Amino acid sequence: SSKTTTTTTITNCTIKHLSKQLLVVGGLHFLGCLCTNMSFSYGSAVLVQAIKLLEPIEIVLFVALVNVFYLHRPHGITATRAMAVLLVVLGASLLLLEKGISASINPFSVAFAFISGIIMVSRNVVQKSKTKNTVGGELVSNKENTSADKEEDWLSAASNGLNSFVQINAIAAIPACISLVLAEVSHWRS
Repeated sequence: SSKTTTTTTITNCTIKHLSKQLLVVGGLHFLGCLCTNMSFSYGSAVLVQAIKLLEPIEIVLFVALVNVFYLHRPHGITATRAMAVLLVVLGASLLLLEKGISASINPFSVAFAFISGIIMVSRNVVQKSKTKNTVGGELVSNKENTSADKEEDWLSAASNGLNSFVQINAIAAIPACISLVLAEVSHWRS
């Protein structure tokens, strides 16, 4: 009986923790989308997309900072990651050097695009920490991977991904709808 009570308590704590994380992920998703749309409203789509290409760099830097200052372990930047980041920077730089983009650079658009990137990276980190099944920082796997297991894992991953997508967007839709109503009400008053 005490074992059942302990299991129920652990399960309830886990569900509450996951719900809070899901709310945080949904809130970050809303803020990231809002900042992305604000950047589009101030600048050209090409400029915003070129800046959004830099998100992988932000992810590498954010993870390195968390590793060093929060988890107190090595930064984890390998030669392969550094080369990948360099290629992304080169591609984004080539886009930004185009003549058409330089004429339409708006500082608000750039700022909102970078803020959006930081928020989306934070969302991804929070979401990954929610979904990883780890013990001591290592992924846990108790079975050998047969072809049937791989197919089942793929289907489970696809199902979980779709479920997360729907949940995150449903949560993000709540403040988006409230913002829309407030914007419309303020428009009617003026």
